[in-house]
Amino acid sequence: ASVVMYSKSWCSYCDRVKALLTAKGQEWTEFDVEADLEAILRDRISASDDDEEDEDEGPATTPGGTDQPSARQETELVCPHCFLLVQAATVAETGECGHCGGPIS
Repeated sequence: ASVVMYSKSWCSYCDRVKALLTAKGQEWTEFDVEADLEAILRDRISASDDDEEDEDEGPATTPGGTDQPSARQETELVCPHCFLLVQAATVAETGECGHCGGPIS
């Protein structure tokens, strides 16, 4: 999957995400929102044009065939820092959220 990251030079969360992506060997494209605003807007407008062409494909649904989100699984925890779901086994091993790096006890 292609990862696009919009960041700011002073953002500690952005630094954590970049470190995680590097550690996982994931390639990404980064846009500094303070320096590359014109390029970002051009890409977003282009992506918006592409979305308009896809409107004839019908409504998108989740893998279960419904448009409702699936419930939290018993093996998942909610990170109190970023509010994303994390696998309990990962937290048991590392003691932190795999998304934001925040400590979870």
